[in-house]
Amino acid sequence: MAEILTEIVHHPSAWFGRDLVNDSSWIVHLGRSHLAEIATAVESATRRRLPFAALTKDDFPLPTLGPQLRQWQ
Repeated sequence: MAEILTEIVHHPSAWFGRDLVNDSSWIVHLGRSHLAEIATAVESATRRRLPFAALTKDDFPLPTLGPQLRQWQ
């Protein structure tokens, strides 16, 4: 499991909500095809009764959205 930070991060990559409230450049709007792809992946995982903690990227295929997510990451 990922480590939980307990101290404030002082680094240029750190941000606060107040820094983004008037900046929409980081917002991405998903299209209908991406939303349908997510719904299909959720339905597939649900049908197989996979516990959330056991899911991997292979259990949640996103053929067109996946590359976009990696790019945004």
